[in-house]
Amino acid sequence: MVLWAMEFEYDIERSPLLNTDMPCRFRRRPIDYRELRSRIGIRQVLDLIGWHAATVHAVQLRGPCPLHRSSNTKSRTFSVNVDRDIFRCFKCSRAGNQLDLYAALTDLPLYDAATELCEQLGLDIPYLPAAGAEDGGGDTLGSD
Repeated sequence: MVLWAMEFEYDIERSPLLNTDMPCRFRRRPIDYRELRSRIGIRQVLDLIGWHAATVHAVQLRGPCPLHRSSNTKSRTFSVNVDRDIFRCFKCSRAGNQLDLYAALTDLPLYDAATELCEQLGLDIPYLPAAGAEDGGGDTLGSD
């Protein structure tokens, strides 16, 4: 298949981006999001953005939603459970964990938001191990 655009020929079948055997410089290292969520609490994200709760009931915080930028400081539509590291806004219906919150606030994809959040908090990014790195990359099928 050949695509034509502005007198430029591009052959999709010969594209290096489609060749999975060839190492790609543009492929991102996968992040261990479970490990990252265990390292970062939602309280750290809220402190980073300067959010203040209007009411506090044990581990439940309520206040104005930073996502839809509620102007009323006494609003309690945004609810955060600090123990479970989750949030929910009852007005704009957004919900999720601390990484989802930071991604929504910065309008970045989750991967970019996670790396930026690690930089902001001075943490190392927990990457997943490369394929075959755990067992040395050898074939273990058929060995007794």
